[in-house]
Amino acid sequence: MHRRLVWLVTSAFLLIPGLLASPAFAQANGASAEAETQGASAPIDEVIVTGEQPGPGLWKVTHGGTHVVWVLGTVGAVPRDLNWRSRQVEDVIAHANAVIFGESVNPTNIGFFRGLLLLRSVLKLRYNPDKALLKDLIPPERYERWLVLRKKYFKDDEDYDRVRPMFIALQLAGAAAHESGLDAEGSLGRIVATTAKKHDVPIRHAEVKMAIADPKKAIRDFSATPREQDLACFNATLDNLDSDLDKAKSRARAWAVGDIEAFRQVPVPVAQPICLKAITSAPGLQSEVTKVREGLNDSWLWEVQKALELHAVTLAVTSLDDVLSPTGRLARLRERGYTVEAP
Repeated sequence: MHRRLVWLVTSAFLLIPGLLASPAFAQANGASAEAETQGASAPIDEVIVTGEQPGPGLWKVTHGGTHVVWVLGTVGAVPRDLNWRSRQVEDVIAHANAVIFGESVNPTNIGFFRGLLLLRSVLKLRYNPDKALLKDLIPPERYERWLVLRKKYFKDDEDYDRVRPMFIALQLAGAAAHESGLDAEGSLGRIVATTAKKHDVPIRHAEVKMAIADPKKAIRDFSATPREQDLACFNATLDNLDSDLDKAKSRARAWAVGDIEAFRQVPVPVAQPICLKAITSAPGLQSEVTKVREGLNDSWLWEVQKALELHAVTLAVTSLDDVLSPTGRLARLRERGYTVEAP
C-alpha cells in the first residue's frame, strides 16, 4: 500500500494544477448536471469493447486560410484490451508539422520541489492531520461497507484507517477501475507520442509556470483541506462506486467506437468532480489554483492559434469532455472567430 499511496499523495499535491484542466472539475456545477438528467437512467451493458477500434473522429479548426489544426478528444480511461487504431490520426500525424498536448505544469523552483519529496512533512500528508481514524469520522454502517471493499481491493490493510478519506477514495476508485478492465488515459497519449516520434514530428505542450515562493507553507495549506470536502469525496466514491464504474465503462465504450452522441448521453461519474474539488479546496491555495487553471487553458489556446499561423497541419489533443463543452476550449476558439467543424 505505502509506496503507491505515497506516490498518490505527492502527485496530488505537486500536480494539483494539472488536475484543474480536468473537465470533471470544470463541470462540477455545470454541464455534468445536465448530462445527469439526460443519461442517468440509460441501461449500461457489462461488456467492454475490445479489439481494434477507431476512437472518435477529429474536429477541424481553421481561421480563414489553408492551415488546419485537427483536434483529438480523449477520455479518462479506456478498455485495457482495446487496440486503438485511428487511421485518421495516423495520417494527420504523418503529415503534421507539430503535435500539441495539453497540460504541463512547470514549477520554477523544481529543484526545491524534488528535495521536498524527501521530507517527512510531505509523506505525512497522506494521514489525517489530527490523527483521526476513519471509523470515527463516518457512520458505523458506512464503515462496514468500506471494510468489505478494503478487504476486496487492498488485502485488508488496517493502516488505511489513518489515511485521509479523499486519498482512500482516489485509490479505491483506481483499484476498482483497474480490476474492471479499464486503464488510464495515458495509454492514448503514449500512442500519439510514439506515432509522432516515428514520423519525426515535434511535440509541444500547453505549459504554465507555477511559482510557489514558500513550498513548506504550501504543504501546510494543503494539509488544511476542509474535513467536509475530504469526507465528501470519500462518501461520494463509496456511495457511487458501482454506478460510477458503469458510467466510466459506458463512456470508454462510446469513445472507442467513435459514438459521440452516446458519449454525450453518459454523465460524468458522480464522485469525480467532488474528489477533484476536494483536492483543490485548500483555502490557502485558492489564488494559485485559479491562476494556474486559467493559465493552462490560455496556453493551449495560444499554442493552437500559433500553430494555425505557422503550420499547414497540426494535431492537438485535449479531453473529449472539453471538446463537447459549451464553455470548453473549442467553444472559446469559436468565440474568437475561428471555424470549428465536428467530425
